[in-house]
Amino acid sequence: MMREFFSSLHIPPEETVFDYQFDEKTLKFNHWKDQLTANPFKYDPNLPFFKLVVETVDTLRFSHLVDILTQKNKSVFMTGSTGTGKSMIIQNYIAANREKLQLAPIVLNFSAQTTSEEV
Repeated sequence: MMREFFSSLHIPPEETVFDYQFDEKTLKFNHWKDQLTANPFKYDPNLPFFKLVVETVDTLRFSHLVDILTQKNKSVFMTGSTGTGKSMIIQNYIAANREKLQLAPIVLNFSAQTTSEEV
């Protein structure tokens, strides 16, 4: 449907529309993978293991969505399976933008055993 409705934008036929980011300046779709290769992971031996972040297409894409939502003063609620990077994405975003965007985070910690009834 997206390819048909926005045919003048020439959405690439490979994969899905979610694999691409639309660049408003060039009016073109860029694959998220291209941004990863532009900023490759660099290992820092002085960084503790739990602070290492290897960016993936998903973390890049979701970080971008968090950025868009917060700039529009929209609340962000992330949910998903254990170990998918939700906390890391939010923590990195807050650390990078806390002062600039005057963010006031409210942190609720859950575990894999937390049930919806407990929330």
